[in-house]
Amino acid sequence: MDKNYKLPKFGIGPLYGLIVFGMTFAAVMLRGNQLFIGARMNSTAGAIWAIIGLGLIYLGCYLWVKAVLVEKLDDALKAGELRTTGVFSMVRNPIYSAIMLVCSGLLCVVGNLWFMLLPFFYWLLMTVMVKLTEEKTLRKMFGSEYEEYCKRVNRCIPYPTSR
Repeated sequence: MDKNYKLPKFGIGPLYGLIVFGMTFAAVMLRGNQLFIGARMNSTAGAIWAIIGLGLIYLGCYLWVKAVLVEKLDDALKAGELRTTGVFSMVRNPIYSAIMLVCSGLLCVVGNLWFMLLPFFYWLLMTVMVKLTEEKTLRKMFGSEYEEYCKRVNRCIPYPTSR
């Protein structure tokens, strides 16, 4: 472990959040625009997607609350610790994933097929931003411990692991 490297308190989170929330807000505002009206789902499909969307919003809120309030990521950052338990055993970046899930859920609730492309962009943006910034620093800070963690736990999509 190399203590010479430090992660910034907020990392790329504010920039990622601003971009993703901004794009989601724009999509919600444009849902009735003539350009996008032809891709609206019928009432049955819209209802199913709305239920999926509410589930994604719930999961995103759960991840954020667990990471920030329950498991106190801020304390781990201050102490220079690598969190790998709790919600961090399901996803390496629960706060960024929470933003992505909440915004994707809102898009599902809106029920427009064009906007369903945005979650793929959110995932790609998160992957690129995290790989180019935080992951480099974490590899320098924690070395093989972080490499093993990366092998066990997904970067963006939360899922339970056996460990």
